[in-house]
Amino acid sequence: MLSRSLAALTLATLAVAPATARADSAGKTGRITKLEIVSKGSTDAAKYRGSIQVRRGKDRPEVYHWGGGFCTGKDLTDGQIDLLMHALERNGRIKITPRFLNGQAGKRCLVGFTLHRVSPKKKNYGGARD
Repeated sequence: MLSRSLAALTLATLAVAPATARADSAGKTGRITKLEIVSKGSTDAAKYRGSIQVRRGKDRPEVYHWGGGFCTGKDLTDGQIDLLMHALERNGRIKITPRFLNGQAGKRCLVGFTLHRVSPKKKNYGGARD
């Protein structure tokens, strides 16, 4: 009876552990400074299908990949890639908070993101101070 209980507890632990260990993590909010798309004909396509570089202020940029061997099963749709391209084109006026899972070879695999519109800074024209 004890061995059955122990076996059931072990199976329950194994079933739950991957779900908790694989929860999405949120990266730092920043601006996209680079978008890379890798076509199927590239020698790098086996490694990954694309990546973005996100920079926050003067911090070192963080790189997030999708697809290929680094991030198997973690591909982005064409629509998601279009949104990333639009955020890059907006020159920092749209910021991104990436969501990632850890992939092969220490790579961060992009599995989602939130885009934030940055309000323009109000200019002070020498009027009354608050």
